[in-house]
Amino acid sequence: MSSSQSKPIANTEFDVELDGTNIPGVIEVKLPEKNVETHNYREGTDMASGSKHLGEVTYTNLQFARAADSQNSSLDDWLTAAEEGRESDAKKQIAVMLKDRTGKTVARYNMEGAMVIQYSPPELNATPGGDQIAVETFVVDFDTMKIDRS
Repeated sequence: MSSSQSKPIANTEFDVELDGTNIPGVIEVKLPEKNVETHNYREGTDMASGSKHLGEVTYTNLQFARAADSQNSSLDDWLTAAEEGRESDAKKQIAVMLKDRTGKTVARYNMEGAMVIQYSPPELNATPGGDQIAVETFVVDFDTMKIDRS
């Protein structure tokens, strides 16, 4: 394979940052989809003619899951700010960095005005042999997303 050909990137190497600080223990991320809406435009009375025009850009929510631990104060504070309606404290910058196997960031997904809108605590199970990691999940809405592949 020549160096000019693109190489697939594994989806297992990534980091998540909240206002520039790494969120430890993130084990899964569902990145948002970006959608460009369209609308029909037609002039006059000719029902068979018309054209499509670009409209609003919308996004689905960011979702991530992390291993629950006691070192969670930044996420707890973020969630509390949203619960209390303190929008200036609840809106943060969150970034997901996709990395290659050497640890180099190959794509950075930056979301501005990010607010946690749903929190799910871990599901607990005391069944013998159920030594699974306690996982908490977060759903995040945001204003804009930019992707940097440089």
